[in-house]
Amino acid sequence: MKELDRTHKNLINSEFGLNLEDQPPDEELIKVLSDRIAYLLMHEMESFMTLMYRMDVSEKKVAAALSPTNQEAPNVALAKLIIQRQLDRMQTKSKYKQTPLKDWMDF
Repeated sequence: MKELDRTHKNLINSEFGLNLEDQPPDEELIKVLSDRIAYLLMHEMESFMTLMYRMDVSEKKVAAALSPTNQEAPNVALAKLIIQRQLDRMQTKSKYKQTPLKDWMDF
């Protein structure tokens, strides 16, 4: 699995208030993020769902992660969904990357 870049890790860091000083590997980020998600699920469910909407995480995937039939703990499954969404965004950005214009006349 590809690693998240600094920009996307910083986005997760700021959106979830993780206050991470360094750039941890994705596995460590999943652990820290899943702990924060566990808190949000217990105390601020509405805020958490708003974050999922803003980060454009699929509603169906969130529902599946929260399902009692899911084999994985909901907070861990949701953390992985968030990481995967950011990886998908990175891939899309690189696929459709445009060269910057040198002059407004190039438009």
